Amino acid sequence: VLLPGDALVRAFGFAVTDAGVAYVVLFTLRVGVGVALLSLIVMTTPFSSVVAAMRELRVPVALVWVVAVTYRYLFLFFDELQRLVLARNSRTTGQSSLRDGWRDAKRLVGTFLLRTLDRGERVGRGMRARGGSRPPSPYSRSRDVD
Repeated sequence: VLLPGDALVRAFGFAVTDAGVAYVVLFTLRVGVGVALLSLIVMTTPFSSVVAAMRELRVPVALVWVVAVTYRYLFLFFDELQRLVLARNSRTTGQSSLRDGWRDAKRLVGTFLLRTLDRGERVGRGMRARGGSRPPSPYSRSRDVD
């Protein structure tokens, strides 16, 4: 928006240019298409296959590991957040003011961060107790149990 070009709007010493607007539109479209394609891949392909494909495409091991661990624990975090929201909604009655809403939201986020930190520490201790310094390789495909 602040790129050199013909100024469309000037405000507060800044100029919104036609080249800047075109760049923002193109960038937004690229991000949207990227998110849509990733969503399509994740919704139609088992995650273990996505991770295996990332390894085949020679994505760095650390990045694949982070993606796999994030995916694995994302559902736990959402479940924890859902429990916190349900508990907050159970304690409150009626309409609250905007100020009270912001205060409650800050408390909820703080509690959520503390609980996720605690859970992460417990998971780490559990992995070390099982003899590993890091989790199992995310590249192995899950096997069906008979």
